[in-house]
Amino acid sequence: MDGTTYTDTVIELQPGDRLYLYSDGVTEETNPDDVPFENERLFKTLDGARAQTLDQSVEVLVDAVLSWNGHERLSDDLTVLALEIR
Repeated sequence: MDGTTYTDTVIELQPGDRLYLYSDGVTEETNPDDVPFENERLFKTLDGARAQTLDQSVEVLVDAVLSWNGHERLSDDLTVLALEIR
């Protein structure tokens, strides 16, 4: 896109590290009071699921977003891709 600046960053991952890629539908999903889930809640949720398996941590995150929403129809897609370095 014209006029957009990007910065390259290299992060070396170690065994046991996890990488989560997610759509904006995760952080922008709102509760009944129209408060978004946001990054801070995402980080706390994943930190709380650290002892879980990778699959379970994704389930915990998705359940947290659905619970935040009130289990009504989501306003956007909810996509999560998780990787764990072994």
